[in-house]
Amino acid sequence: MANNLNSQVRAVNRQMKRSKRAVKVGASSALNKTADRIKSRVVKAVSTEENIQQKHIRKRVYISKSNPKKMRARVTAYQGDIPVISLGAKELKRGKGVSAPKRRYPNAFIADGSKGYGKYQGKGRYGSTKLARGHVLVRTSKSRYPLEVVKVEIRDSVKKHSPQIARKQMNDEYPRIAKHEIDYRLKKYADR
Repeated sequence: MANNLNSQVRAVNRQMKRSKRAVKVGASSALNKTADRIKSRVVKAVSTEENIQQKHIRKRVYISKSNPKKMRARVTAYQGDIPVISLGAKELKRGKGVSAPKRRYPNAFIADGSKGYGKYQGKGRYGSTKLARGHVLVRTSKSRYPLEVVKVEIRDSVKKHSPQIARKQMNDEYPRIAKHEIDYRLKKYADR
């Protein structure tokens, strides 16, 4: 009788440890899924406000994932300005400026860096020719210099949208996702 009771106690302890682990894994998974939603909504909001394709902003938002030992997911948005050259800028005919998707810069020009960098910067690692990156520049005075790199500022937009979206997602979505993830894992462990 004592042996049977001891084995039952051990079985209950094992089940409780599994349940505790299931709760941690479920909560961690819910944090990661919520962080993914926060990232996608921040990217969409900034993209809409600044009129830039989402792919250019998505590269600047990073997620450090949660795990059962470290129950914290972090979404980091890099707020630096985006150079117009990375938006796919093209020079207009006869020095009429530069255009990028949904943008025009009438007094700007594309400098390919031919003094020192060259438009084509030698052989790449595997023999192919690699393209050196130029910049879209604009003169800040009537003289030849100084020049200024043309950029799109996203700092204000990121600062405005990130906290609001994160707060809303954590308050509205996280409890629902966490309940689903924890229930799923408890059921999975109970069936073993």
